Amino acid sequence: MARFIVIFVLILAAGSGSLLYYQWNSKSSDNHTQLLTTHPIHSIVSLVHSEKELTIVQRFNGLTPSTYTLNIPNKIERLQCDTKGDNSCEINGTTLTSHTPDITLTYSIPIKEEVDIWLQGFFVTVSSSQPTEYELEVVEAVNKDYQWVSGGEFVAYRERELIDYYKWRSTNKDHLSLFMSPLPLNENKVDKDLIIYSSSNVPSWTWIRKITPDRLTVVITDSKETYFSNHLVVLQQHAGDLLTLEDQFVKAYLLTLFPPAQEELRPVWSTLGSVLVGRKIPEDRSRQNSEALLAQLSESELESFFEYLQRMGKESYHLVDFDESLSSVLGGSTTFFQSMYERPNETIPLFYSIDKQIVVNNHSINVKAISYNGEAQFPFKEVMEALGYRVSVFSNNETIIVYKELNSWRFSFNQNYFIYNEESYGLLATPLTNINNVVYITEKWLEEIFKVRVVEQKTHIMISS
Repeated sequence: MARFIVIFVLILAAGSGSLLYYQWNSKSSDNHTQLLTTHPIHSIVSLVHSEKELTIVQRFNGLTPSTYTLNIPNKIERLQCDTKGDNSCEINGTTLTSHTPDITLTYSIPIKEEVDIWLQGFFVTVSSSQPTEYELEVVEAVNKDYQWVSGGEFVAYRERELIDYYKWRSTNKDHLSLFMSPLPLNENKVDKDLIIYSSSNVPSWTWIRKITPDRLTVVITDSKETYFSNHLVVLQQHAGDLLTLEDQFVKAYLLTLFPPAQEELRPVWSTLGSVLVGRKIPEDRSRQNSEALLAQLSESELESFFEYLQRMGKESYHLVDFDESLSSVLGGSTTFFQSMYERPNETIPLFYSIDKQIVVNNHSINVKAISYNGEAQFPFKEVMEALGYRVSVFSNNETIIVYKELNSWRFSFNQNYFIYNEESYGLLATPLTNINNVVYITEKWLEEIFKVRVVEQKTHIMISS
């Protein structure tokens, strides 16, 4: 039977009027036309599942006759041009010579008698400046109870007496990873680009959209392993309840999307996982820091953070990349992730530098203001001294006294009052903050307590008494 199907697929390679193509299109009222453009290469990968191997016929249409370098997966065997006697192409090692715009390659992938099949980067591609549009066809000829899933855009499913037929398409070859499940799967289409399949309960993990602006398919079933690609994820259902699966998924998927440059950086990725799901996940040693990110970043800002990282498109990521992405969202420079890694047992304040020159009474000072908790804050000692005050710090920054002429102001940290000339004045909030051993005062209290004027301009912040 499998041999018969392979012959059908080879006939398919001969042209759009082939018998197999006709079977799936003439018996359906749906119109599944090929993508017709003059510029892109059109690659159709037709795979037949037989008992001991996967037989693949791959057509390239619209290929400019020339010499190309083939990207050949290690697992394939018996790669050859199906020339049909017309010498349309030749293969010499990894070099393909195409004499016509339309060529056909045939090859196979040996498989073991396993309960499931995972394929990633399994078909041949050509190195070309021309964009490529892909179609992936699967014929299941072993067991009609088996179900195939891909990360590509689903186009068609047809069930016949002896075989099942699936079809996906994409302009991105990385979308077209494949998984074969021996069990039937329930589908939950969260939106057009996010589909979750499960052999039992289907979770509603809507937070996934924060890290997947592109297409993603998730499968939860009794697979022999957990599989990850950027666009298709397979989780082991027997590994735990849905909450445990969610923990495993978010950690592993973040590591797949943004591989850490060093193994010891992995705990930071767990903190990002907590930020995504909105609760502490195992291995997150910095819950207070994930809570800080959740408290100060909106949903849209979190999405922008992950989109920025994805646009970087790096093979591996450093903490400076995370800080760069966070800085782009905040609108100023931050070292939050580097500080979190260097001081894992501390709560790291989430702030960013305001990239504007501070000018006090028409004189520039060499310090930067920061934004913290939504407020502009200024280095207290430097600004006050530039304004003509004398500042004394006592008891490891716990008490600060400011003098000018016969007047004095006494501040104690974590106290919402100050003492002016031995008289206490209550405030609605603590005026001073110690961040990384630097004392800051908010713009509000700087103006109200010391009666100065703060004006923020495009490139400068003007402070005048």
